[in-house]
Amino acid sequence: MSEEIKKYECVAKDFSHDQLLESYHHLRRLEMVLYFLGNFGRKNLLILDAGCGDGVQAGRIAEAYKVEGVDLSPTRTKRAKKRVINGKFIVGDLYNLPFKSNTFDVVVLGEIIEHLHEPEKALLEINQSLKPNGYLIVDTVSRSNAIDVFLLFLMKINHLKTFLKTKNVKGMNLYDKLINWGLYIDRTHVMFYDMKALKELLNQSNFNVIDIRGAPCLRYDFPSLIKPTILKIADKILSNIPYLKKYGAIQVFLCKKTGGNK
Repeated sequence: MSEEIKKYECVAKDFSHDQLLESYHHLRRLEMVLYFLGNFGRKNLLILDAGCGDGVQAGRIAEAYKVEGVDLSPTRTKRAKKRVINGKFIVGDLYNLPFKSNTFDVVVLGEIIEHLHEPEKALLEINQSLKPNGYLIVDTVSRSNAIDVFLLFLMKINHLKTFLKTKNVKGMNLYDKLINWGLYIDRTHVMFYDMKALKELLNQSNFNVIDIRGAPCLRYDFPSLIKPTILKIADKILSNIPYLKKYGAIQVFLCKKTGGNK
């Protein structure tokens, strides 16, 4: 067993995804994924949930579409099989997908790309697994959210930036905690993207970005400080502001395959 599999097996055994959708940011992220799928107007789509985890997302997708899933963790794959009876789930590596070319209409990569050491390699594999003119829906915690844009503007004040770097919170300086939060909310995160960087990565991997939506508006390291009801009301209000529809804490990219197979 590789070190990477061991790491994810350890995480899988530490906690399950049973309560995943009780987390507001996951609920809103999934709503946006389903929104994009619904806009295709077809019910016979074959969808791959890449990095399917315990199958919570796949279960929602399977209510309307045919779904298959792949995950590096054998433990999570077993849970997905039990959760989604009408889906197909296998253990597999995103760097070497165990599927034939031109298999899927849509691939969903839900909060996975920030975990990948070689994201372009995985995206090229996904591109090959898609049918011609197939689609990729990819989402990730983003540096290009409205709150971070404001904070980065404030950090141009050198005295403030220096001050924050001298203050520690749980062994981390306050500047990193505020600005690089996406790297610290999950111990398996390896990359924290802004919108420009992720668009460039997707383009380099033979995908054309055709839409970007943000959900939710508030960074998800904040909800622990806010009562759930207040959070939902605030997010509902903020989501009606045009700017924030794109620059949410989680950014969901709808992409179309442009490149040919290998």
